[in-house]
Formats: sequence, C-alpha cells, structure tokens
Amino acid sequence: AGQVAPPRWGSHIWRTRPDSDRWEHILAVPEGLTCGAGFGRWYYALGLWGHVLYRLDTATGDIARVTVGAPGGHMSRNFVVDRRGHAFVPRVQLAKAGLAAELVEFSPALREIAATGLPHYSAGPKPGDSHGITGLVTLADGAMLIAASSGFLYRVAPGQGEAAAPVRPLGWVDPAGRGYVSGLQSWDGGNLLLGLVVNGPGRRHLVLRDLAAGTARTLKLNDDLGEWVLLYGSQTEDTEGRFYVGGRYHDGPRLLPVLLQLAWE
Repeated sequence: AGQVAPPRWGSHIWRTRPDSDRWEHILAVPEGLTCGAGFGRWYYALGLWGHVLYRLDTATGDIARVTVGAPGGHMSRNFVVDRRGHAFVPRVQLAKAGLAAELVEFSPALREIAATGLPHYSAGPKPGDSHGITGLVTLADGAMLIAASSGFLYRVAPGQGEAAAPVRPLGWVDPAGRGYVSGLQSWDGGNLLLGLVVNGPGRRHLVLRDLAAGTARTLKLNDDLGEWVLLYGSQTEDTEGRFYVGGRYHDGPRLLPVLLQLAWE
C-alpha cells in the first residue's frame, strides 16, 4: 500500500567549503533524499521509499548504503546522529493499528548495533498519517531527544564506544496527550525542553517540560496567522537564547512564508 515509485529525477548531494564559492558534486542517487544529519567526518542522508540510508565518509569519499525499511507512502521527517557518528533511523512496518516501528542504531560501517521498539510511533491508520521523527534536540551531555509525530518523546542516551546507546520512552510531550510535535528546543541544554504542539487548525501551543521535575506548562502560541499554518523548527537557538520556527500560512488563496521568534512570557 502507498507510493513505491522513486522520484523521477532522484537526488544529488553537493558540497562547498567555507573558503570557496565553488560547489562540488558528491553523489547522485535514485531515491528522493529528504533529510540529512552528521557528526565529524560522517554524513548521512535518508531517502524514500523504504528509508534508504546513505553514509558518506567526508575524509575518504567512501559511500555506503543500506535499506532500513519502511512501507511505501511513509517517510520519517528526520533521523539523528550522535557524537560517535552512529545514525539512529526508524525501521517501520505495517501493523493492524497503523505502523510498528523500532529505532535502529548503525555504526559508520552501517553495521546494525541495536534496534529498540518505539511505542506510540504511529499517528494514524495509513502510512502517510505518520511523519516519523518530527522533533529532535541534542543535549549538552550528548544525549538526544526525539519526538514522533504522534507527540511521544524518547531519549537516546550518550553512547560509549561501540556499545548500543540505550533508548528510553519519556511519555507525551504535551501533558494533554497526543499532539503533532513539529519542533523541539532545549531551554538549558539539559532538563528544560520546549516543544511546539499542533493539535489541529488554529490549535497551536508551546509546552515547557522540566524533565527532572516531571512538570509541564503550556502557553498558547499567539501568532495571528489564522487556522491553517505549517510550522517546523528544532535546535534553532540564536546567540541570545531565542528560538525560531519557520513554515507557511494561508493569505486567502496564497501560501506565504513565515518565520516566528519564540519567547516565553
């Protein structure tokens, strides 16, 4: 079920350097590469359909590829890479209630290290109802927090050597339960987490969670942009400690871009 044909033109990876205005073509692939992440010499890109993971060694130019697995029509909006260069990508299968998923950890050699179940990954009965990982943030100690489009939060602990990094569920970002989480920020790089939650047309709010205390506060997002607004943004802090989300909104028949600065009052 769902779409299985690759995009007509595939995708390309290009590179430029800070001291140059020239672009270097690195790779052409048949898949549509929808998101990328990396650390150090290791860069990864994820393509549809099937969650095809590409790994580029920027030091040697070596390229490797593995199919992680996902049904046609479903694509995670993001994945994460830790400080060791290990990639964490959802492996997804069709299930009676929607989608069943596990977070698969890969070494830079694309060796599968571990797979941990992701309860509450599914956001609906159809593959396209779920957007996979929609929020992510890396904390000061190297731990990573990821939020599924259902609104459920997970913590990936800092990995040690080649051992598997523990993955632990933390519950719903929104104290009210399910809600589309389209952005995560860390208020202090540790326990204070800011989430952007969208529960439907005109129903957008911020959630400030204290992970250590187990408390949460909510604040309506007063953006005056009408009902149909698409906003995303994770790890967008500036040097003054302010956060940003970007997207689009409807102005009559037109779709216009928007960038919001987030502040807690």
